Amino acid sequence: YRLVYQTFPGGIHSGADFYRNSVGIAFGETSVMQTPYEEDSTPQSNRARKAAQYSASIDDVVRILWDKNNGMYTNDWPIADFKTGEVAILLLGTHTMKLWRTSEDMNPFGTPGFLWANNNNRDPEVRKEYVAQPDDRPFDLMFSPWNRDVAFNEFYVENKGRIDITAGVNLWASSPVNRAHACDGKITNTAMAEQMVFMAHHGKVTLREKFPTNGWRYLPDLPGAEPHLSLGYSVVSPIFVADQLKAARANAAAAEPEAADLEFGDLASEFEITKKDLWRGTVEPANPAVSWFVSATAAYWRMLDGLEDEDAVAAAEQLADDLAALEARYLYTVSREDDLAALNASRAYDRYGPYLLPRIKGTFALHQLRLLLGNEVFFKVMSTTHERFRGREMTTIQFIDVAEEVSRKALAPFVRQWLDRTGLPKPVPSVEIEKVRRGGWDLELMVGQEGVPYTFVTHIEIEVDGERLLRQVTVDSEDPIQLHFDGRPTRVVFDALHDIPVAHPSFYAWKNFIDEFHDTLIVYGTARQDEANHTMARRWQEMVADIYIEILPPLVKDAELDPDQATSSDLMVMGTLDDNSFFGHMPEDFPVDFGRDSFQWMGSEYGESDDGLFLVVPNPWNPAKTMYVMAANSGMQLYHMTRTYHRNIPQWARFKGKEIVDKGYFDRPGFVMDLPED
Repeated sequence: YRLVYQTFPGGIHSGADFYRNSVGIAFGETSVMQTPYEEDSTPQSNRARKAAQYSASIDDVVRILWDKNNGMYTNDWPIADFKTGEVAILLLGTHTMKLWRTSEDMNPFGTPGFLWANNNNRDPEVRKEYVAQPDDRPFDLMFSPWNRDVAFNEFYVENKGRIDITAGVNLWASSPVNRAHACDGKITNTAMAEQMVFMAHHGKVTLREKFPTNGWRYLPDLPGAEPHLSLGYSVVSPIFVADQLKAARANAAAAEPEAADLEFGDLASEFEITKKDLWRGTVEPANPAVSWFVSATAAYWRMLDGLEDEDAVAAAEQLADDLAALEARYLYTVSREDDLAALNASRAYDRYGPYLLPRIKGTFALHQLRLLLGNEVFFKVMSTTHERFRGREMTTIQFIDVAEEVSRKALAPFVRQWLDRTGLPKPVPSVEIEKVRRGGWDLELMVGQEGVPYTFVTHIEIEVDGERLLRQVTVDSEDPIQLHFDGRPTRVVFDALHDIPVAHPSFYAWKNFIDEFHDTLIVYGTARQDEANHTMARRWQEMVADIYIEILPPLVKDAELDPDQATSSDLMVMGTLDDNSFFGHMPEDFPVDFGRDSFQWMGSEYGESDDGLFLVVPNPWNPAKTMYVMAANSGMQLYHMTRTYHRNIPQWARFKGKEIVDKGYFDRPGFVMDLPED
């Protein structure tokens, strides 16, 4: 059949992932994670071109794509038959495939007559082909919806029964369906398909231009590079274009003071973990209730595998940050969705919690088990579990049985406290010190707990004579924990390495901007350098849109932000400290003191022109909203802070020029206890 696809000169398959033919068949692809390679079979480019050229039905497309499939370039293939009005999606692995058709059962989509594909493998059997992993590491078999899955589902709910070309244009221009690296868009319907016609948009469908930029992988500023200007939608007729081409051919002729290092003592070995210590293989869930383990074993493996293996302090700090990020994500999720126990895991397309919350609770359960048992026994428990149930289904009870068998300890209550309950531990620590006659000081740590108490293991940091000492303690009752030191303790940090998740109000992180960017306002200062502040706000507005969200967050002058906007929006406040009036109206408990072109942060003063601070905190006017603060000591420093989009900022970052010199998560209320001299 006559066919059309978009490619480079001489290309035998579509570089832009869509095909049309003259008998009403259209299909495209979205790549998913790669499945195994079958050496003696046929490449995707060959099979896709044949499917476009020789298919008169959905069954033809499926048969040709499956025949002699070599597995390379694993894809979801959306397919349409305009003669019958049927749409399908073929998820093509290497040895397994799954076909969804609008004429048949729509599970798991739940959207009759509407299908979507966005790089997310949703079939359990095809996902099992991912078990063959580098290093034989465990693979998380559980499906999690992505933000585009949620967006497609919301689009269907809002538009079902009236989805047409206009709805398609609006969907393509929306975020997060559209992506910053998108090059173009195509839309068609039955009337167009009869003539092999479609609407094509050259350039970004959000009507935003791409300009060559040094170091930008989407459009690097190389010799000869030109802007990628959008031209809007046009109706394209390949038949007409081909005839015109034939006719044309025929007619052709700085250094900062360093804090004291954390002294680990005998605890250093706890963080000296190498790849050979880790478990191997993938366990399958016997039921959704064991999803916590399948997800958590993969998540915790990656966390431990990524630790610095030659520096215990760096490894401990990295693991603490990873656990703090999990805690923040848990708290953010339950602030927007219902909480649930880890054993109540399920698949969902309209929310994140049924996957995320069990995964996070499960990861903390495994971390706590490691602290309780010690590395040697814990790694033996995990290795035995994965050896015994590699490629087999396992229940939570079976895992606990293995753990008790290997450790020779009763572990069910300790493990299940993280799985059976909603919510998080609510510890209330307090300390007292006393000078003793025999010399030195006794420190007494009391840990009360609201509600049903948890038994857990944690680390506390004690500052003594300028040294920071780390100790591990087990909290299993309200009895005081006694520690002795030669010098006088002056500061105690409870749960210093984030070993347990707890609820607290300041859980927002930079990544949350992607979750609710539609509500964000960029507030820039106007007291001084109005034009420069506006220009840098415009640059930052363009940058955050280019990187990910594809819409321009509105710009608002600090002097024109009204109370309703302040309480109903996420605020991105930026400027030099004396330019933006916002910095003079922060609440008393705000974690930083702003002065005139200077700020105090974590006990130190920063007053040089190349100092800057980035913070993510609850909006002081509405804690259910977020405030992102980019505060700089000079206009040039604000320029440096906004010239690059830093993806991996947690809750705060301190800048020196364009470099991030320190970053981390906030201390949790009540966990840092100063013990001043009497």
